[in-house]
Amino acid sequence: MVVKHADVTEAEAEKIYQRELKRVSRKFTHMRYHSFLMYFGVLKRLGWVESTDRTEASTIQENYPSAPERTYYRLTKTGVKAGDELWSNPLFTLYPEIGASHRPLP
Repeated sequence: MVVKHADVTEAEAEKIYQRELKRVSRKFTHMRYHSFLMYFGVLKRLGWVESTDRTEASTIQENYPSAPERTYYRLTKTGVKAGDELWSNPLFTLYPEIGASHRPLP
């Protein structure tokens, strides 16, 4: 349609957009549990989050009573003070030596 310079209405454009969105793999649009665990682990190693004393039963305990309870976390003072640049990529903040290899040269 673009090559042919066809006129497209807003409704048609929205329909095409929605169709194309459905074709995008879920792995590119949804975080997986393991990815979250890795990311949160980095935040813990940086000392940006800490567990609180608050816990509660988790849903999985209905079927597996020995499963761990849900634990609540909060930002630490260090985490609050960390600027946007550090928060933009916590992994590179934790391991600055790998960050340099992923940045464009000046």
